[in-house]
Amino acid sequence: SADFRHNLSISYNYMASIYYDLGDSKMALEFNKKVLKVLEMLVSGEPGRNDFWRDLSASYNTIANIYKTNGDTKKALEYFEKGKEISEALVALNPIRTDFKRDLSVIFHNLGRLYETIGEQKKAMVYFEKNTEILESLISIEPGISHFRDILSVCSNSLGKIYQNLGDIKKALEFFEKSLKIRIELLVNEPDRIDFRNSLSINYNYLGNFYFYMGDLIKALDFFEKEKEILEDLLTLEPYRTDFMSNLAGNLNPLGNIYLTNGDTKKALELFEKEKEISEFL
Repeated sequence: SADFRHNLSISYNYMASIYYDLGDSKMALEFNKKVLKVLEMLVSGEPGRNDFWRDLSASYNTIANIYKTNGDTKKALEYFEKGKEISEALVALNPIRTDFKRDLSVIFHNLGRLYETIGEQKKAMVYFEKNTEILESLISIEPGISHFRDILSVCSNSLGKIYQNLGDIKKALEFFEKSLKIRIELLVNEPDRIDFRNSLSINYNYLGNFYFYMGDLIKALDFFEKEKEILEDLLTLEPYRTDFMSNLAGNLNPLGNIYLTNGDTKKALELFEKEKEISEFL
């Protein structure tokens, strides 16, 4: 029966997740392909079941992410596109279903990140802009869900970086500032969220690098110092987080260069020594 097959796909999915968590992407892919095969049979037998189509889209997305992790961009794009086609159809047929919009948002974000990774910035921009549109729609419907604002901030940063790389400085700054505004609002609402504090430090890093690139060392210094303050605070809370250490080491280098340029050799040396100490520990 359809229900039995659907339960079988869920079992396969659990197995796939376990293998993925264990770092065995080959077995994870094998079981995800089994999930896919069952779901394709289900939608073929009952094409009116939106839940089966939704699961099928999610399966394509999961397999695409495995291929992406394994460095197979061509296969990743193929499966993301299949998932996107289904999700777009579900949203078109059910425009008030926010769960379908959320699914499509995830796929647009994944496609944007993939194109960004391989250097196809204009294609990445298209998907980040599509995702921005969906996220703003979701926020207007469910304003209390911080996750939508979180991803919107990430999208805005990505668009800022793309516009900066394409030489549109005004648009780049517009998106960086939009992202920063969202980040500050999120942290005000949930001040204990360590992930939000870390994300705010990343926003400060982007703006520091932006102003450094523009030659405005005063503003660059201000944002890098804000980033440093957050990262040092986070490391007092979670001293063994290597990602925080790595980000701090990355922050200390441009900070040191700014102080060196400004003639403060003592401060520059202090920062470079601290960077060296962290890098050697890592």
